[in-house]
Amino acid sequence: MDEKNVKPDPSVQSLQDDWNEIKEDVKQKFPGRLSDNDLHYEAGKEEELIARLEDKLELNREQVIDLLWSEWSSVEKAHLNEKR
Repeated sequence: MDEKNVKPDPSVQSLQDDWNEIKEDVKQKFPGRLSDNDLHYEAGKEEELIARLEDKLELNREQVIDLLWSEWSSVEKAHLNEKR
């Protein structure tokens, strides 16, 4: 795989720190389709979260991971802009 196309892997700590914002952004993208229980995140249980989102959103694993990565990336960019 070409290294330019490799996405950075958000650290578990970063996901935990930003999860409330990520969760709200995902809920807004899919209004009425996700509950707080669907978006419950617990470190070490990422696979359970991914499986729930696959089921609820009718997406495959890669699509769910891309969605979460995209939302995490947006939150991180917003935090960087706030620091400027």
